[in-house]
Amino acid sequence: MEVPRPRAVLRGHTSGIGAAAFIVRPSQAEPRDSDYLVLSGDVTGRVMGWNPDTRECVYDAPAALKSAACDIVPLQVQDVRALLRDKTGRLIVWRETGMLELRCAVAPGFGKAGWNGHDLVALVAGDSANQVQLLDVHNDSIVSTFSHPAGNHSSELGMITAVSFCDHNKDLLCVAHESGALCLWSVRAPATFQQLAQVQAGSDPLLSCVTYRDRCATGGASANIGVYNTSKFTQSARIALRSSGVSQLAWRPDGKLLAAGCWDGHVRIFDGRVRTEASTSDEQGSLADPSLRRLAVLKYHTQSTTCVAFSPDSRSLLSASQDAKVALWALYPPAS
Repeated sequence: MEVPRPRAVLRGHTSGIGAAAFIVRPSQAEPRDSDYLVLSGDVTGRVMGWNPDTRECVYDAPAALKSAACDIVPLQVQDVRALLRDKTGRLIVWRETGMLELRCAVAPGFGKAGWNGHDLVALVAGDSANQVQLLDVHNDSIVSTFSHPAGNHSSELGMITAVSFCDHNKDLLCVAHESGALCLWSVRAPATFQQLAQVQAGSDPLLSCVTYRDRCATGGASANIGVYNTSKFTQSARIALRSSGVSQLAWRPDGKLLAAGCWDGHVRIFDGRVRTEASTSDEQGSLADPSLRRLAVLKYHTQSTTCVAFSPDSRSLLSASQDAKVALWALYPPAS
C-alpha cells in the first residue's frame, strides 16, 4: 500500500505550532484565487497566513500574540473571520480590515473554544476551574459566565479543557474536563444554565471534544477516542489507539471522516459514520462495526501533532506540529 504523503508543506515558522485552522478568505484580501486561508500560530506568538494552493505566505505577524498561540476559531460573523487566543488569555479578532485586540480577555489557559455558528463563542477560563465564558462576536463582549455549582462534585471534575456546541441543538454545549468527564450543558439563557448529563470517558484528561450533528468525539491523554450520542448522551463507539495521546480531533464537515492529531506525530483517519454501538482497535484493526474502521495513518511530522482541521469544502486536511510545519493533505475527496 502506498504511504500517503502531504500534497503541500507550509514552512515559515521556526517554533512549534500551537494552533492552526482554515478560515474563509476576507473579501478584500489576497490570495484572490483561493476561497480559504490557512492561519497558524506558534509558541512565540507569531501568526502566519497561507495560500493553501500556492503555499505562499500572504500574512506574517511576528508579534501578533503576547505568548504562545493556543487556539484559532474560524468564524463567519459579519466581517469577522477568526478569533485567536494566546495562553495569557489575550483575544484577537481577524476582521476584513485587519487584526484587532479585544478589550475583554479570559483567564490564562489552553482550553479549546467552540462557536455556535451564529453569534456566540464559548471560551474556557483556564485559571477558573469549571468556568466557561460566552463571547458575543457582534459586540466583542463577554455576555455571560457559567460554572458548576459549588458542592456538585465540581472539584472532582477538574479544569475544563475543551468545549463544543452541539450541531443538532446550539443551546447545548459539550464540556470536557481534565478528570476525563464529559458534561452536557444547556446554555439557552443565563438564568437557566444547567448541567443535563455527564459521562466518564476515562480517568485521564480530555483535551479535545468536537461535535457533528448528534455525535461528540473526545480524545486526550489516554489511548482511547470515544464517540458519544449527544441526544442520549451514551457512548456509541470507542477506538483504542496504539499509543497514548490525542491533541486534537476534527470531523470533516460532511461527517464522513474523523481525524486525530496524536502525540506520536501521526494523524489517524477514521470512517466517521457511526451507525450502531461499536468498538474498534487501532492496534489490531479488528472491528465490531465496519463503519468506524481505520482508513489511514499519516506519518509525516517528526514531533507531536498539535492541530488537525478540515477545510470547509471537505477537500483538504491540515495538520500542524511542534516540528514547526503545517502539512496539507488531500484524502478521500467528497463526491462533486
